[in-house]
Amino acid sequence: MDMETTDALHQDGGQREGGLSKGVLYVAVGTVFFSLASVLVKTTGQRLPFIEIVLGRSVFGIMLCWWLMRRSGAPWIGTHHVPLLLRGILGFGGLAGSFYAITHMPLADAIVLFYCNPVIAVLLSFVFLGERMDRRAMLCIPLCLMGVVLVTKPPFLFGAGAVEISGLAYAVALLAAVSVAGAYVSMHHLGGREHPLTIVVYLYIVSVPCALLGSLPVWVTPNLLEMTMMAGIGVLTQVAQMCLTRGLAMESTGTATATGSLQVVFTAIWGMLFFGEFPDGLAFFGAGFIILSTLILSGTIRLPRRRQRVC
Repeated sequence: MDMETTDALHQDGGQREGGLSKGVLYVAVGTVFFSLASVLVKTTGQRLPFIEIVLGRSVFGIMLCWWLMRRSGAPWIGTHHVPLLLRGILGFGGLAGSFYAITHMPLADAIVLFYCNPVIAVLLSFVFLGERMDRRAMLCIPLCLMGVVLVTKPPFLFGAGAVEISGLAYAVALLAAVSVAGAYVSMHHLGGREHPLTIVVYLYIVSVPCALLGSLPVWVTPNLLEMTMMAGIGVLTQVAQMCLTRGLAMESTGTATATGSLQVVFTAIWGMLFFGEFPDGLAFFGAGFIILSTLILSGTIRLPRRRQRVC
């Protein structure tokens, strides 16, 4: 990927293929890979400490970045140092917090709390980037969040079959959502100013030393299968991160992050295939809300125009 390609991506961000914008398609593809990675994180975390999985993910990620950056000639050190470093810190907070939540609480609970981040991201964009909250965002983000709740049915809301989980896990999941929202805003801000690989690599520049320091006191030597799964997490999340970075450079933060909520739908599918978790009718309704909100935000389904008053 060269800078001319990146510039072209920014310039044609408004173009649509088959009714869907390229930015929405990039983010949607990224959510598929993120959902698969969460399954591997949950499986690996049955024995390994969460911070060690973060380290493995970050090491494999930075290796892939090194290879891609050598091929593309992307700079390791960008020109907007403070925003890039902030992106790395916020990204590490979201990564570590989400891995902790996935490995310490039911996957459904972790995801529904994690996907508070679209609302947080839109609010942050409104405050710090001056992005306007239009009718679509004001309608679709609550609709999307309602769908997330119906799909995942967290015990702290629905009660039935609730599992006793430490309040710390819920707090960490919410903090992860805030961190990820901030990272989305910073990535959107940097999208037209830095190479996508430079933006991605700053996550690992921060994550590798921080995760290494956290892993040493609780180290558990992984076996071959766990090493393979951690490599899979690194590859899947690297590809997903690149798709997300491109999508965020083309779309508004609200549109991109709400589209990312499709991860809940994919996770429900993987739950049925790999863990025998079959959603009920509420979950299907929730999936419909999420898909509907994504189609409205992408412009595939258009809201009726407001009637103008005739004097």
